[in-house]
Amino acid sequence: MERAEVFVSSGMIDYALPILNNLIKFNENNYQALMYRTMAYYQLGLYDKALEDAISMIEDSQNLNEEQKYNANWNAAVSLIMQSNFKKSLDFILEANKLQPDSPKANQTLSLVYINLGEFNKARKMLKKLTKKYPFDHGNYKLMGQSYLMNKEYKEALPYYDKAIEINKFYAPSYENRATVKFYLGDKEGACKDLQAAFELGITHLEEIIKERCSE
Repeated sequence: MERAEVFVSSGMIDYALPILNNLIKFNENNYQALMYRTMAYYQLGLYDKALEDAISMIEDSQNLNEEQKYNANWNAAVSLIMQSNFKKSLDFILEANKLQPDSPKANQTLSLVYINLGEFNKARKMLKKLTKKYPFDHGNYKLMGQSYLMNKEYKEALPYYDKAIEINKFYAPSYENRATVKFYLGDKEGACKDLQAAFELGITHLEEIIKERCSE
């Protein structure tokens, strides 16, 4: 089991899955193996399979410890989020948040769900608490910016993306989102610089957008 954990944590999913599949085959209630297989499927983008494993754990929750219940609900929520099924993910992330109310990961994920459901005030209320408690977590500022961006409040969004990037200069999505804000605010030069930064940090699909919007 330890080897499988290391392989999953290292992103070596091709090595991890055969081990995990065998462990689950001979003991279908091996919750530790199920949890790591869920994570492996998630990394492979197999969100339906990840959700299936997470649900199977949740359905047998009386045999899980608190940490396993938390991870099963969080993994189910994230698998649904990656399929843009935010409404269905809400119950799972609320349960994860109830199990670990002080978890930054659960609170950030719940905030993300609220943002995508248009519950901006709920998200901002949570994020204000998070930024106060964790002032150097760039994710809190990025999500706060997203809550304003998605509500078309571009001026309000900009300083939060600025802060997110100030804290973490290597997180490409913050640059991509800030570029969107800057385009709406009429700052084409700044937006194109941010798109280029996001592209150089690994968001390769931006190459065509850069050619279309920034080559003039």
